[in-house]
Amino acid sequence: MITNQETGTCVDEVAAGIYRICTPLDIIPGGFTVNSYLIDDVEPMLFHASYRKLFPTTLEAVRKVMPVERLRWIGGSHFEGDEYGALNEFLAVAPNATPFGTEVGVMTSINDFATRGARGFGDGEEFSIGSRRMKWLYTPHVPHGWDCGILFDLSTGTLLCG
Repeated sequence: MITNQETGTCVDEVAAGIYRICTPLDIIPGGFTVNSYLIDDVEPMLFHASYRKLFPTTLEAVRKVMPVERLRWIGGSHFEGDEYGALNEFLAVAPNATPFGTEVGVMTSINDFATRGARGFGDGEEFSIGSRRMKWLYTPHVPHGWDCGILFDLSTGTLLCG
């Protein structure tokens, strides 16, 4: 579903209760997209907050799926603007949300950047967000930063990566 005609942002359910928020950017030949993943569960999660400049558009898309105030987890695979740029803006409108990332990312960047303390996940660590079991896997330098990791939804077999 198109959530913003001007930017072309759309939301697609890619697995049961997992929504991809996709905003096309015309910055390189052939185009580029910024993707965030919203997982709707008892403790909803936003994987990649997107760029700070895209906060209004990403927020609008989240609100098409659920009230943003319900968010309990906001994080990403590695610390860069496309994944954490709008983190603090989301924390301001989701007062019960906890920022998250790899232990390395939390230690080196996220806790310095975020307006509230973050949760660092270790390699292979599993946790629940309600009916789903999530697993954090370290992938240093894949795609590039030493703080990289991916999130695997064990319940649906869905891999969320950068």
